[in-house]
Amino acid sequence: MKENWFDIIKRIIEDDTVIWKAPPPYTHGDNRYLMAQFADITGLDELLSAKNNPLVNIKRKEGPRDLFDRNAEIRIYPVFDMHPNTNAEKKVFSWKPQVKSKGTMMMINILDDNGAPLSKWDVGAMTTPAGGEAPRAMRQTASGNKTYPLEEDEIGIKIIYSEQNKEQQIKYRVLIDGYVGMNGDYWQKLVGEPTADSTVTDYDLTNGEAAILLVLTQIIPYGQRGKQKQHQERQELIEELGLGKWDRRVGRDNKYVDGLVSKGLLEIRRHSSKGLNKLPVPTAKGKAVSNSLEMKHDYFDNEFTREVKMHPDEPFVSLPDAPSPFQFNQSAFGSGDFTQ
Repeated sequence: MKENWFDIIKRIIEDDTVIWKAPPPYTHGDNRYLMAQFADITGLDELLSAKNNPLVNIKRKEGPRDLFDRNAEIRIYPVFDMHPNTNAEKKVFSWKPQVKSKGTMMMINILDDNGAPLSKWDVGAMTTPAGGEAPRAMRQTASGNKTYPLEEDEIGIKIIYSEQNKEQQIKYRVLIDGYVGMNGDYWQKLVGEPTADSTVTDYDLTNGEAAILLVLTQIIPYGQRGKQKQHQERQELIEELGLGKWDRRVGRDNKYVDGLVSKGLLEIRRHSSKGLNKLPVPTAKGKAVSNSLEMKHDYFDNEFTREVKMHPDEPFVSLPDAPSPFQFNQSAFGSGDFTQ
């Protein structure tokens, strides 16, 4: 009988013979978060590799690039609650991850400041795929009642996995989130450093380019992070901003799209069968760069919308409280033009 994901994970997690090698945007709903590429998190690729991540065994894949969408990002959420063990030398936060949805599993780990996992994966689920009750330990982890001490230079990693049987095919969904202490060392590092493989010019956008990137990454997010079937809303909003018609013909003839594609913040792929361009989508790099554009939705809907309509080709000016690329250390970018 073929094992399902629940049996595979449970067996591997509980097998003490398995060697776990330790490797050397407040936007929606006014909740603050950051977006990062996998490469921005030291040790993450190794943690998600086939030898360290039992989730890979479910699909018999080679690594994270096979499990996650092509342009998947890791979202970083702040943890505010202080742990009783916190002290003046190092802040310690109380992280309480949870998952309540039926048939959904979460995997938990913590990476230290060198990218090494502090333990093997902890697994939480309320139910099995068949709908039965999960073991007590897994339910306790999933309930949100279990506290993980999280030092300010560490990052908690949470993977959410679920699958559905649609039309005789198993469709799976996997998301990855990170959790760090608000304004702690790790949070400050993420805010203060450019994303991987970027230069200062990647952050140098016009109002029109910034608006399109914000729409696709934060205002009406594209992909698994956003609500389904919101294409028409994006289309109407971008056209209302005066940034061109948003359909499958949009491409290099749209100077705002062209600018974002040339920086690697958007990509345009073609249908393998239809031979037509798909709509531009944000890359993981584009999502991470959009952190520097962050603004609440009501500001986007009012002040920024007026600015875009009046001056779409003017340089985007970061808000005072938003992370600016010009606050980054010059050495962090490598070579490039750092004149403002």
